[in-house]
Amino acid sequence: MKLLSGVVNPSKLRPDTPYSIMFGPDRCGATDKVHLILRYRMPNGTVE
Repeated sequence: MKLLSGVVNPSKLRPDTPYSIMFGPDRCGATDKVHLILRYRMPNGTVE
């Protein structure tokens, strides 16, 4: 699940679409993980 900012056209969503918060399972081969990723703006203006 991704929380997006701004107006997004659902038909144009891609894996690299920018998001604010991402949460959910990541199953890759024998590895199962749960991700919680919070993006934030640094004081210098870059996004982490």
